[in-house]
Amino acid sequence: MKRLLLAFALLIFVLSACSSHVNYIRENPDRLTRGLKAKAFLKAWGEPDETLSYHDFLNKYGSRVSGQTDSQAGAGSISEYGDRAHYTHLTVAWIYEKRKKILFFEKGYLVHDTPGALRAVWRLVGWKNLPESPKSEQAAKSHESPKKAYQRKITYEDRSKYIGNILDGKRHGQGTYIWPSGNKYVGEWRNNRATGGWFYKTTGQKVWVYQDSEGKWIINK
Repeated sequence: MKRLLLAFALLIFVLSACSSHVNYIRENPDRLTRGLKAKAFLKAWGEPDETLSYHDFLNKYGSRVSGQTDSQAGAGSISEYGDRAHYTHLTVAWIYEKRKKILFFEKGYLVHDTPGALRAVWRLVGWKNLPESPKSEQAAKSHESPKKAYQRKITYEDRSKYIGNILDGKRHGQGTYIWPSGNKYVGEWRNNRATGGWFYKTTGQKVWVYQDSEGKWIINK
């Protein structure tokens, strides 16, 4: 009978402790502390969007995530081994995308972190605000407005002229280049190089020309 009452009392204690942890997580999402059980997060936040081993987490996000004890620095305290605080290969990461959080868990000792006790409980050892994923960064860049070329008329020191599109300070797009002799090129440009167009001579003749990679003019016969 005493054993039954003791077991019942222990059950009530565990349930009340779990309930208090759930409430704490809901009320303090940015002030999480080491030792909170994974089950409490499941009840407070639901299933994570993604679960990764620490190795897979590093491969996806590219760099080691260091834990910090300063809650205002965006991370919670983590497990300590000797004089260094770090995550191990046994760590798992839970990703909550909507909450912008990464939670790190390790299996802790069931009773007061006592060596030799049953290892069965996943506990929080650290957390960090979720950084932008590479895919998100690429998607953001793809929505940026592309640079547009603009029309300009330029007169150079040798009295030659260019009338046409300029992009990043270079002839780029449709444009006309006029030599002091009166000959002119009318066609396409890319990064200051003529990529194809008509070369008009003052005599009335015209030929199709372009510039090679070294800038040499080539007649397309």
